[in-house]
Amino acid sequence: MSERESGILAQGAIPLTVQHVEEARRVLAKTLPRPPLYHYPGLSALLDAEVYVKHENHSPVGSFKARGALVAVTKALEAAPQDTGAALRGVVASSTGNHGLGVAYAGRQLGVSVTVYVPEGANPDKCRLIEQLGGHVVFHGPDLVSAALAAREAAMDSGRAYIDDGEDFWLQAGTGTIGAEIVEEQPDIEIIVLPTGGGALLGGAGLGAKSLNSHVRVVGAAAERAPGVYLSWRAGGKPVPPPYNDTFAEGLTQPLPTPRAMQLVAAVADDMVLVSEEAIKQAIVLLLEHTHNLAEGAGAAALAGALQLGPAIKGKKVAVVLTGGNITLETLREVLAG
Repeated sequence: MSERESGILAQGAIPLTVQHVEEARRVLAKTLPRPPLYHYPGLSALLDAEVYVKHENHSPVGSFKARGALVAVTKALEAAPQDTGAALRGVVASSTGNHGLGVAYAGRQLGVSVTVYVPEGANPDKCRLIEQLGGHVVFHGPDLVSAALAAREAAMDSGRAYIDDGEDFWLQAGTGTIGAEIVEEQPDIEIIVLPTGGGALLGGAGLGAKSLNSHVRVVGAAAERAPGVYLSWRAGGKPVPPPYNDTFAEGLTQPLPTPRAMQLVAAVADDMVLVSEEAIKQAIVLLLEHTHNLAEGAGAAALAGALQLGPAIKGKKVAVVLTGGNITLETLREVLAG
């Protein structure tokens, strides 16, 4: 880790530390299989670089969100009063889909009831999977802001824990394990490209990677149609509301980046790029062609970002994180039809 990053951590400006990421790794070692990191010659030839893909789409819920959720729910259980006999009453989350899936999976694994608030019109496949995992889905409002407000109120009124997708401390520690695993398997990796929606993944995974290799460059790929984290990063970490937030890649939408996520992004992100809707769709097709893996829009954004970096990654050893494969059949047909 650089002197600048170590100094920031030492000063307490960023509450999440390498030690918390290591604790998250300990939790996940008992509860979650490690997704693979594969090298692909076809993608390497396409990008003129040595390209690896971290397959978070291979997780039990088809998304990296299981990591943070398992750690956050585990820690909520540990923090609950044990002398009342009631322990943790349950957890509540708000989501456009994948975060809810992760929390539902964690609840099933750990024996905790889960309620997920989603905006009306949320991805129907993801909502169905949440219910199949034992979660209760509540549709509320036109967007994630409305769903999140209702979820927080419901958690407070019922005495349940609220697992926030951007501000939950242990959830972000869980994302840090991704970066640590990549560097552990490929110690001389030079660049890691990550999809960026709310910033928790970029900040956490960046911290985890740099804790093992201070020279690795961490790059975020945000959607042009949801540029909140990009604009906030450009503003030095101050949360900036995006002028629009309507990308088809729902996993990249974020009404307003959270302060906790942006603090860490500002410290560990070396660069960020904005990728177009067409570039994300092209990356979905390329991943299907070269890796035979399905990627949802957010999951393909890292490859789109790597392609946009162009000469900057030529000859480099690069890892792109395929964060999720929960694409609907309808969307896949539209993408393949061009």
